[in-house]
Amino acid sequence: MISSIIGVNLRSTVDMDTTVTGEYIIDSGGYINDIEQSKTLKDLWTDYQKKHEFAKGIDFEDTVKAVKVIRELLHPLAVS
Repeated sequence: MISSIIGVNLRSTVDMDTTVTGEYIIDSGGYINDIEQSKTLKDLWTDYQKKHEFAKGIDFEDTVKAVKVIRELLHPLAVS
C-alpha cells in the first residue's frame, strides 16, 4: 500500500525497496509513528482518495490503525 501511495509502483525504475521483512516488524513502531505524523503522507493520501473512488471514505488515520493491527498480527510482541 505504501509503495502505491508514494507512487513507487508508477515509476519506470524502482530503486526503493518497499519489502517488509521480519527484522523491521519488531522495530517498526518508530516508523509507524513517523508515518502517522507525516503531513506529506496525509496530503498524498488525500490526493489518492481523489483519484480512487474506493478510498474516499477511508480516513488516513484509519489506514495507520490498519497498519498497526497488521504489525501486531505479524509480531504480537512488537507493540509500540
